[in-house]
Amino acid sequence: MKNLKLFLCLCLMVFLTSSMVFAGTVTTTGSGNWNSTTPDAPWPGGNLPTSSDDVIIADGHTVSLDGANLWTITSLTIGQGNSGVLNYAASATAANSLTITGNLTLSAGAQFVLGSLPSVQPNVYLGGNLDVGNAATFDHGSGSSKGVIFNFNNSTGGVDQTITQTGTPTTYQFNKIVVNRPNITDRVVCNCSIKMKGGNASMALTKGTFEQIAGTLEQTSTTATNMNLGTANGVLKITGSGNLLCTSSIVGAGGSNGSDAAIVINTTGTFTTGNLNSQARLQNSNTLDIIAGTVNVYGRFTISAAATISGGSINVDPQGPLGS
Repeated sequence: MKNLKLFLCLCLMVFLTSSMVFAGTVTTTGSGNWNSTTPDAPWPGGNLPTSSDDVIIADGHTVSLDGANLWTITSLTIGQGNSGVLNYAASATAANSLTITGNLTLSAGAQFVLGSLPSVQPNVYLGGNLDVGNAATFDHGSGSSKGVIFNFNNSTGGVDQTITQTGTPTTYQFNKIVVNRPNITDRVVCNCSIKMKGGNASMALTKGTFEQIAGTLEQTSTTATNMNLGTANGVLKITGSGNLLCTSSIVGAGGSNGSDAAIVINTTGTFTTGNLNSQARLQNSNTLDIIAGTVNVYGRFTISAAATISGGSINVDPQGPLGS
């Protein structure tokens, strides 16, 4: 009887141990689709990372986000200092999503690119910070119908999420940015130059503040007519030495009612809509607060709601119509 009890205890211990999920670091041991369970293509033993895992895509390996799969992990580091690629497979759909509850880091020489992505817009959800390393390529932009929707969605109020760079990336380009934080004052803070290429609604401030404190926030789409800043629960701030360059218009969700998000300009830099060869509109249906900086509007400057101009300078293109 004693031996039987001992045997049963040992069996129970083996069962419990085999069923437990241990959090840890998962490093690729080869290349392949993220959802592949083939050993070493890309995951060791064919075991997919879990929500408790910190994931590293090793130098020389390429991992492709595939299908309509949804993944959640703790953090993601692409590359180990020389290479490492995360991209999309041709099978990826708009339902595809990757949730990273912690930080996303592209090491030197790494890539996070579209790969074979068809004309769909999958989501990436980031709860931590984004840093792109020297000679790394972060390129999520292709146009209004193709590219990644990148969501900053940390659910803890009062905590900043940051966008930074280490060294000089080869490319730092988003398709569309969504800020969806618990409070309007919760910030995504960017201190480096980034581009957006996603066309209309290339920045959607669902709730929270996007603050450019250095470098240039540049909307580069050639196919879009608007840069729609989202809802009245959002704020766009250009502060410090930050700049904004929007090659098209900044308007509201309806295309003509003005930005639904508040805009604050308090910078030693510039805030520019349009360019010398095209007319654009700067319209706001929320508050516009110009404290310092140079505001250049190549086209129409329309104030639809409360505006406070306590400093800085405003230059309206004389070739374009002046709004009221």
